[in-house]
Amino acid sequence: MSAETTSEVKASDASAYAFAEAVASTLRAARSKRAAQIPFLQGRYAFEHNPNPMLLLEAATLRYVDVNQAAIDLYGYTREQFLTKGPYDLREAGHIGDLADALGQFDRDASNTIDTVHLRADGSRLDVHLTVVTVEHGDDRVYIVTVQDMTERNEALSRALRSEAQLAHDTLHDRLTGLPNRTLLNERLTAAIERARERGHMAAVLFIDIDEFKTVNDTMGHSVGDALLKEIAYRLRSNARQVDCLARMGGDEFIAGLGDINDIAHVDEVARHLAHVTAEPVRIAGGEFKTTCSIGIAMFPRDGDDAETLIRNADTAMYQAKRDGRATACFFAPAMHHTAEQRLRLQGRLQKALEESAFELAYQPIYAMDGALRSSEALIRWPQPDGTVVQPSAFIAYAEESGLIVPIGAWVLRSACRQSAEWSRASWPLRVSVNVSGKQLADPDFVRTVRQALADASVPPQLLELELTESVMTVNIERTAAVVRELHDLGVRIAIDDFGTGYNSLATLRSYVVDTLKLDRCFVVDIATSTVDQAIASAVIAAAHGLGAKVVAEGVETAAQSAVLTALKCDAVQGFLFAKPMSAARFGELLRAKSMAPIYA
Repeated sequence: MSAETTSEVKASDASAYAFAEAVASTLRAARSKRAAQIPFLQGRYAFEHNPNPMLLLEAATLRYVDVNQAAIDLYGYTREQFLTKGPYDLREAGHIGDLADALGQFDRDASNTIDTVHLRADGSRLDVHLTVVTVEHGDDRVYIVTVQDMTERNEALSRALRSEAQLAHDTLHDRLTGLPNRTLLNERLTAAIERARERGHMAAVLFIDIDEFKTVNDTMGHSVGDALLKEIAYRLRSNARQVDCLARMGGDEFIAGLGDINDIAHVDEVARHLAHVTAEPVRIAGGEFKTTCSIGIAMFPRDGDDAETLIRNADTAMYQAKRDGRATACFFAPAMHHTAEQRLRLQGRLQKALEESAFELAYQPIYAMDGALRSSEALIRWPQPDGTVVQPSAFIAYAEESGLIVPIGAWVLRSACRQSAEWSRASWPLRVSVNVSGKQLADPDFVRTVRQALADASVPPQLLELELTESVMTVNIERTAAVVRELHDLGVRIAIDDFGTGYNSLATLRSYVVDTLKLDRCFVVDIATSTVDQAIASAVIAAAHGLGAKVVAEGVETAAQSAVLTALKCDAVQGFLFAKPMSAARFGELLRAKSMAPIYA
């Protein structure tokens, strides 16, 4: 044994080294035996009780000639099993190829280390760091293999690396959908813009917003909303070109970035395709949802030369798409900036008007066909400091967009109930109808809001009628029908406004308890001359009466229209022929002039 080799052996392993040397010296004499059968070899006890797992490998046969107890405990093989094996038997298939090179290195150097993978007796993986010292005696060589179990350390390191990689991924990706987030989107859009600039091409940014997503989220819960977002994200990702960047901006907003565009018509084609695939019904939690998307498009270099400007302009175009009726795509135009600024200013003014109770209610009478005052419809108005009045058509859509429709609607409900209470105290009990938007109905607190408004004003529930549009009642029918039933159970009456304009009007009646159908004015305007409109009105009236509901015709402006509706046995009419919307004070004068209790049954 050379001095250099001796110096490489730790002092604590000196006895083991001596034992290996003794084994090597007896191998020729005891070729048919194993070292374990020669118990008096020098250093055997120290080898056996060494706390480090140790293996003795005969170089000539590549068989283990002895192992200590620590190795038996680590690997799970018995001593007898070990003595029938060699190093190839402990390795995974993928780690056998490097053994020949390692053995050659063992023969050249007195001491070596190697990291590899072994298998325990139960088949489990064992990551090991092997220190190998070669001992020679004459022509015989024995390798002392000291084993260090690295499995736990490697697993911990692997977990740390995976965690680090996951953290890096999460920093740049949306956790719900797995899509790039705003940070990564800006990087990729900037790169796409620079590439388009260098090549003289165009690039496009598509701002995609799910229509009425908040209604689904509020009515069905966040778990269903999240599932819907993931499905929409999957559809967008599956239908975008590989060179495109698709990202989630947050909420229900997505961005698709298209690079290397030569023809603007191609962008329009892509937008229409994405709108189509996202409009396919989605099945979630046993229910089916039909969603649509509004898409705004901004083009480089025409609409901006950086990512931030293009996203902002695409966002502006998306809002225009919503105002155009949703479920459509719209290209940005500079004039939209003025509209967007107006919208922001209007939303600010609406918020201030709500805080200052600057709105007013007008009331339009509803008459039975015999001329008796039956009820009234409360209509919001927004007086201005200059004496003008902003009509609902000019601001309700903006209130819907901003979500202010919920608190504004609650104000209307409270105010109408208070006015009804005043008329009741004056011995003029009159039902008041109040319009309800989809966002209000989706509000989890809506039923509580109605109940509180009635209680605060001490108004009997039957004097309040809530008007819901068909479009509202066809969104998530199961949940909406449950809310309507709860309201009806309170004693509140339910009306369907603009009836007949929906794609499935009569089918809507199958799911709801309805007290009143309001025949839309589009079927009234030509009813005196159009046999088609007369047939539609007749069918609606017959269906309503069959269900125990009354029919109110809207927009009646001529005596001829009223005469036809009377002949068709319509129950009530509303329109300029009888009265325009008026202030509560003027309506009170009308009630006094009648000097009779109105019909509200």
